[in-house]
Amino acid sequence: MDYQVRFSSKVKESLDHIYTFILESAQSIEVADRIITELESVMLGLSNMPTIWPYVHEFRDQDVRKAILYDFIMPFKIDEDEKIVYVIDVFHGRSDYRWRIKKFLVAE
Repeated sequence: MDYQVRFSSKVKESLDHIYTFILESAQSIEVADRIITELESVMLGLSNMPTIWPYVHEFRDQDVRKAILYDFIMPFKIDEDEKIVYVIDVFHGRSDYRWRIKKFLVAE
């Protein structure tokens, strides 16, 4: 059965920042558009078999998993009862994203 994918309020803001960063560093609209499209595709693809992705080690007990594309991490939670995947945010893998996951979990 497919899952519904929902996004936290931070996802769009993060995608906008990533787009701007890629556009400035690669100086290519095509590259920025392609990477954002691929990130969105991975997130929407969580509707089908989200459990194939690994857990975020520190948050395994809270069932937080992560989809990974290039250097970007998209942590998410699965509500099995409602069949909903909640995408928490999109981060560069080198960022300290764990505090943002904690903030999401506290607000939940």
